[in-house]
Amino acid sequence: MLSGERGLLSGERGLLSGERGVFSVAVPRGRVALPHGLVALPLGSPARRRIPAVAPVSHPGRPPGTRPRHRPRSMNRMISKPAKKAATASPCRVTVCRGCCCGDAAKVPGVDHAGQIPRLRAALDGAAPVRASECLDVCDQANVVVVQPSPAGRAAGGRPVWLGLVNDDDALADIAAWIRAGGPGLAEPPGVLDLYAITVSRRVREGLEKG
Repeated sequence: MLSGERGLLSGERGLLSGERGVFSVAVPRGRVALPHGLVALPLGSPARRRIPAVAPVSHPGRPPGTRPRHRPRSMNRMISKPAKKAATASPCRVTVCRGCCCGDAAKVPGVDHAGQIPRLRAALDGAAPVRASECLDVCDQANVVVVQPSPAGRAAGGRPVWLGLVNDDDALADIAAWIRAGGPGLAEPPGVLDLYAITVSRRVREGLEKG
């Protein structure tokens, strides 16, 4: 009987254990030559098995002997969702009338017209874009500011709010605070803004929407 480290050879049939598993082999009586890498000794003696070292397969870009890591496709989708959501979210829009009586110191004296838009942008702190428009044809209410709802606010029932006679910084601060809270459809405006709310014709409203 011959013994290896992980198997034995005995009689006319025997077992040979190697790197890949256990094999059944025919063993003639007498001495037998074992495959290269195995050494068989008489039963009871310490068995030795010499297996040539197998070099790990190398892959460019990662350490030898490590397995490649693949991110599950579902995880890729989960990671991309917040980015897409952020990209599609839109804030309110603020339009400040300029071009005729609005912004004209001769028509509305005592007001820092040039600094009005920068101060409003600073008060909003990025919560909404502010643009200057051509004359909105509501000259008797100069200066006019229009707050248009965000898509979420419009879905909640919000509609553009027209404000007239916006000629002091307190009014600008109230407008900015309302927009930061969500604006039309999502947040109640400060009560003082009711004093500035004006009604315009359908033609004027549609002119702003198209612009």
